[in-house]
Parts: sequence; structure tokens; C-alpha cells
Amino acid sequence: MAKYTKAVNLWDQSVRAQIEAGTLRLQAGQWVLCGTDKPSRFVKVTETGAITAFHYPHANVRFLEHMKNR
Repeated sequence: MAKYTKAVNLWDQSVRAQIEAGTLRLQAGQWVLCGTDKPSRFVKVTETGAITAFHYPHANVRFLEHMKNR
């Protein structure tokens, strides 16, 4: 089982570069930041490279609903 890491800021270009290069892999449910101090939940990186996340204040509820309906 993979471990969660400290919340990373997806708006940080070095973090995005690591994700694109495959050197940083986030698992679904990982808490992330999207340019704010409010947490979001990472969902996935799409085939086109777009990062999907559910944002505050509904991040956790929407993520759990998404995972239940997959």
C-alpha cells in the first residue's frame, strides 16, 4: 500500500514538472493545495495531462462520492 505524502501545491511548477515526468506519483485521495491554504483532494491525472481534484469546502464529501460511484 502506497503512503500519502505531505500536501503538495499543484500550482507549484516544480511539482507539476515532477508529476508530468512521473517522478512524483500521487494516489487518489491525497490532500493537495491548489494555490490556496485550503486543502483539495487529488483524484487523477487525465490522459491529456489535466489534473483533477475536488476543492474546499466540499473536497472530502465529493471525493468520497466519486470513489463510491466509480
